Amino acid sequence: MPLDADGKPILPFQVGILTLLQLGTIVHDREMFHTDRYLYPVGYAASREYYSIKDPEKIVKYTSSIRDGGDAPLFVVVAEDNLDEPIIANSATGAWSHIVKGTS
Repeated sequence: MPLDADGKPILPFQVGILTLLQLGTIVHDREMFHTDRYLYPVGYAASREYYSIKDPEKIVKYTSSIRDGGDAPLFVVVAEDNLDEPIIANSATGAWSHIVKGTS
């Protein structure tokens, strides 16, 4: 990952099929924002291309992010061709399963 003069990551940064847009901030004081295996940093954002729910023959960019839902993180996915209808779930899998099912 490229770093700036202060040692901070230069974003956006391509990681496989994802473009990392924001790293977010780790929430230490609320247990639902981390597990033994995972961190859910508020403000994290990444994008990738996938089939459109509106037109399954079209590939569009989806942006996934993690928002502060108070007691727990909210996982949000927004399609570039459907900006007014974000998919919001309690897990990343929950948000993405809606998209995958909608395009199959």
